[in-house]
Amino acid sequence: MLNIKGAIFDCDGTLVDSLGFWEILYTKIGETFFSGKDFKPAPADDKAMRTQSIYYLGDVLHNNYGIGENSETVSEWAKGMLQWYYREVVELKAGVRELLFHMKEQGIKMCIASASEAEDIRFILDRHGILDYFEAIVSCTSVGAGKDKPDVFFEAEKVLGTPHEATWVFEDSLLAIETSKKAGFKVAGAYDKHGFGREEAKKLSDVYVDLGESFLKLLPLI
Repeated sequence: MLNIKGAIFDCDGTLVDSLGFWEILYTKIGETFFSGKDFKPAPADDKAMRTQSIYYLGDVLHNNYGIGENSETVSEWAKGMLQWYYREVVELKAGVRELLFHMKEQGIKMCIASASEAEDIRFILDRHGILDYFEAIVSCTSVGAGKDKPDVFFEAEKVLGTPHEATWVFEDSLLAIETSKKAGFKVAGAYDKHGFGREEAKKLSDVYVDLGESFLKLLPLI
């Protein structure tokens, strides 16, 4: 059995199947800003943008690739794309609803820690009827740091008020898993087909929901 009193959940790629957004975004950038030519950012930029705020994304796309009039307009454009995607496309990952219900029944406190904006996360959670399971939504924007730093996880832990040794982070991102482990959290990793470094993420995680599995795997452990 897992010693778990508090759970900090990532949203994109962990609770919801939303990381296909990046391929759609890059295709749309090529159509809109590069006369239909294929667009793909450098691998380092791609990885960084996935774990930082939408405003960081605007900075990278404008400053590194000359997209848009300024960083702010690019951020707003990308935010509109993301909101459309959440409203029309995104679904929960397998077993999420059952896991959250079970954890609530066990008295485990839950919080969201996400690189996406809180208002967007709130919309998608409410749309799927799981918003009320969470104490709060903490965003990288609100703490002023991406998931390459532990700030967002520590802030979420503070909201939960649970012991550090019994507070788990649920993540799909290798970068976020590395950050969480260095900060002393236990980690439940989750496979996502759009993720980077999945084998390394699996090795670092204390438990891991792999390809072909669902979060139902964790129910007997909680």
